[in-house]
Amino acid sequence: MKENTINGSIERFHKFIASAGAVLLVGVLVVVAVNVFGTKEEPAIPLQVTDEAIVEELATEDTIMQEPVIIDEPVYLAEEEVEEEEIDYGLSYTQYVLLDTIPYIPSPGPSLCAQWVCDVFNAMGIETPLLGCARDYYFMFCNSQDFSDLEVGMIVAGVGNNIYGHIGIYVGDGTVVSSETWGGEGTIVYTSIWEFMVQYGSMYEVMWGWMSDLDLSLM
Repeated sequence: MKENTINGSIERFHKFIASAGAVLLVGVLVVVAVNVFGTKEEPAIPLQVTDEAIVEELATEDTIMQEPVIIDEPVYLAEEEVEEEEIDYGLSYTQYVLLDTIPYIPSPGPSLCAQWVCDVFNAMGIETPLLGCARDYYFMFCNSQDFSDLEVGMIVAGVGNNIYGHIGIYVGDGTVVSSETWGGEGTIVYTSIWEFMVQYGSMYEVMWGWMSDLDLSLM
């Protein structure tokens, strides 16, 4: 009886030793696995430091710190000033003055085309006395029918059915401005050079030239 009890105790002791050994073995395997494979760490988030005092504190002999980049406020460059270039139409200063003056000179009355032309030049500061009718100016200063000679500011004259003739001023773009009689009154009319030649060139062909031989393109 006593021998059976001892044998049972020894058997239970062997089972305890076996269980403890198994537990110890599992613990050793866990430790080995941790050392071999390690643990997964979260990726480090770069530290953003903007305070210069903190930057100095963090700087050590073993750490190379870059100079903090200071971004100033954006600089807006002023728009480049573009000088407005005057368009050159090949006209002189006096020719520009003539074009600016004409719209402000009214008709002096019916059948006074020559007077109106003189009024325009006088308003420009070019003394131009009335020397006669349109036909007189035609013979004195109109000496060309060449369109290559026709320039802004030239007088254009012709003699048609009216023996006194008709006179106007060329303003470019094939246009002549003159004072005509409409409804018994003087009226400023813009006419194409072609129409002017047909209407006022039946007796003496329309011609052109510089008033008083003053070349406005040189003034």
